[in-house]
Amino acid sequence: MTPIINKFKRGQLLVDINLIFFMFVPLILVGKLIRWTFMRPLIDYGIGFAYLRMAFDERIDMRSGTGLILGEFILFFSRFGLTTYLQFEILITVLWNIMILIILLNCNKYLTLLQAVFIALSVMVLNIFAFTLAKEPMQMLYFILIYPVLCSEKLSYRVKFLLITAIIIFSAITFRQYFYFIVYYMIIGQISLALLLRRHKPLIVTLAFMLLVNAIGYFTLFHIMPHMSYIHYHELIRVRQTIRGPDATSVIAPSTRVDTYFWLGINYIVISLRLLFPVELLRLGIRFWPYVIYQLVITGVFLRRLATYSKSSEAAKLATLVFFGFFAVSASFEPDFGSWIRHESVLFPIFLIMTKIKEDGYIETNLARV
Repeated sequence: MTPIINKFKRGQLLVDINLIFFMFVPLILVGKLIRWTFMRPLIDYGIGFAYLRMAFDERIDMRSGTGLILGEFILFFSRFGLTTYLQFEILITVLWNIMILIILLNCNKYLTLLQAVFIALSVMVLNIFAFTLAKEPMQMLYFILIYPVLCSEKLSYRVKFLLITAIIIFSAITFRQYFYFIVYYMIIGQISLALLLRRHKPLIVTLAFMLLVNAIGYFTLFHIMPHMSYIHYHELIRVRQTIRGPDATSVIAPSTRVDTYFWLGINYIVISLRLLFPVELLRLGIRFWPYVIYQLVITGVFLRRLATYSKSSEAAKLATLVFFGFFAVSASFEPDFGSWIRHESVLFPIFLIMTKIKEDGYIETNLARV
């Protein structure tokens, strides 16, 4: 019998991925228990019930935007007798966890302790916030499509970048229109890192430079957006002028004045740092602590990838750029920390590569044993 804990190379303590498979269903159940008890407001005030009503209302057209995929999903499975919110949540929970399990089967046979903890946290977070009747499961499908592109050994870096760009553009056409700007920020990130790597700058300088360049890119958006979409232009302004109300504790309120483009740029940099280090949520109570812990783990992974970018594999570099683009767009559009964590969690396939949980040629994969 293969041991659950093993010593592997240079005395590093490693965890057999079988432990994750053994704990997989319990982790799902814990996540759902937390969701339907402590996090019950996520259900009562979520969009799932509204989408269910709209999908069955012939007077409402859901053939565009985020409603396109979710509406078709609801209508398709309603043919099999599914009509209630709970039924659809169970269906999505089963289907999407199976997808995750299949992805994990092709990951490293042995994990570091931190990698194992990250997977366990991710499974719980996804089942608390994402795997329900909402937009997040549909959003995750696009990143699942990106995953095999990143993992491919036959495609060149340039071809991978172009294919990822095409998938993201497809997601913008069929799902969230502002996802176009993920590509915009990916290009900014690629250029910024190329410039910085020539001089081998310390991590703090790299992060500061990229946030500054992002702020310039954000400033540029205000001049591009009116020619693309007035709806998203006004949303860009509205979101960053929202003040926290008594019933919206996790709203990302402005950090500075926002009456000029200059201060909007400064506010963007500060909010970017608040998204990466959301320690301000700790004072809001214990139910916000999982947000903080999960985000700090992801931030640590992101900073490590920036620090070792020049030594990383092509897959890890591209995965870092995808996350960077997503993060930069989120700093522009996310209205609250809850939305940020939910939307970010569906990048799980991308995080597997950033954390080296999936890395070709590193350690024997689990599929090799099947």
